[in-house]
Parts: sequence; C-alpha cells; structure tokens
Amino acid sequence: MDFGEMLRVLRRRWIVAVVGALLTVSATLGAYKAWPSKYQSSAEITLIGSKSMANAAGNGGNPYLAVANLDPVASILAGNVASDQAVKQLRALGVTYAYTAVVPQFAAGPFVQITVTGKVPALVTQQLPIVIRFTEQRLTQLQQETAIPTPPRATLTTQVIVPPSTPSKVLKTKLEVVAGVFVLFLVGTLIVIAIVDNVRKRRSGKRRAVTDRDDAGSGSAAESAPGGGGEMVSADPYWRTEDAASPTRVR
Repeated sequence: MDFGEMLRVLRRRWIVAVVGALLTVSATLGAYKAWPSKYQSSAEITLIGSKSMANAAGNGGNPYLAVANLDPVASILAGNVASDQAVKQLRALGVTYAYTAVVPQFAAGPFVQITVTGKVPALVTQQLPIVIRFTEQRLTQLQQETAIPTPPRATLTTQVIVPPSTPSKVLKTKLEVVAGVFVLFLVGTLIVIAIVDNVRKRRSGKRRAVTDRDDAGSGSAAESAPGGGGEMVSADPYWRTEDAASPTRVR
C-alpha cells in the first residue's frame, strides 16, 4: 500500500481514524501522567595515595600526585560496592532506592561516580551520602581483609571531588514509555483501519455479486415467459407456427 492509497483509505474510514486518534492521544497523555517521575543525584569520589606513596621521591608529600597507578583499585572498589552483598548491606542501612557505582568513561584518574535514583527528591538527597560513606568504608575493609593487612601508612583513602548534586528529573525512561505507548496505539489504529476497509470491501463485493445474479435471473425469466419473444406455443395440436406473425391451422 503506497502513501496515496493509504490516504484514500483514511478518507473512506475517517470515523475509525478519528476514534483511533482520540484513543492514541488519550493513552499517551495517560501514560505521561501515570508513569511516576524519578529523580537522580550523583557525586564523584577519587582514591588518594597513602602517606608512604605521597612521601615517595618526586611526590613531595602530596597524595594527589600518587594516584597515577590507582585506576585498577577504583575499578575493584566500584565492582564491590555494586555487588549483591553490598546492596543488601546498604538496604539494612536505609538505602531503599537504586544506586550505581561506576568508574566514569574516559576518567582521567581513579574516580568512582555514585548515583542514586528514586521517586522522592528528599530521600534521594538523604540516601546518597550513605552510599558515599559506605564506599569509603569498603575501601578500608578491602585493604584490611587481605592475607597481609595493609599498614596504616600505606592505606589508600578517598576524597569527594564532586559533591552531591541537586536531584533532577530523569526524563529519558519516562519519554521512552510515552513514545512506546504512542507508537503502539498509532500502529494499532492503522491496522484496525486496514482490517475494517478490507472487510467492507469484501461485503460490498458480495452484495454486488448477488445483485448481478438477481438481475441476470430476472432477464432470463422475462425471455422465457409467453410473449416475451421466441417461438409461439399453442395448445391446439392442429396449429403450426411457421411464422410468428401468421400462424396457420393444419389437419
């Protein structure tokens, strides 16, 4: 079906098209209002070198100059905080919203980005610091749970470099849902229009076929009726029709 044919079908079935358009708009608006809005807040921390690393030659006692080789540690920490065990522990601490702990793409250092997403902005603001403190504690625990505990002077620490942001609406998921509902109802409307048009065409074709058969039957009956044309028929056996205009009687 080309575009022109589609327009002709829409003109023929405009009532179905209007009803479908109204349902599509109503469903789209309903999905936008019904789907709950979510809010998101994020912060970013960095790993800091230990005192022994800071006092190493060339670092001048500055721990930030000793972070060059800490990227693998940041990945280990992010994976540990995102584990199922950590989720259960944070839930016990009051973190009921979803969160993520990831190393940012193209990060220039041992950074971990922590994000909390939820329905109530106040709770998002409240729960993000809990995840940050938990991450800092997990780094210390990981260093103490090794076969040889890390000495205090060699222990890595963390520092918040991007403070928690103000919770903002997450529109991507909501817009995806609304767009999906719109496309679903639009496609459904077009399918219904095509089905209705096809059914109406078949019914119209059947009615025309019945009408043509009735007309053909009426014409045949008229031709075979007396006086309707053809050879004259008489009940008298002595009459013979040689000419329809002048019958003669014979013995």
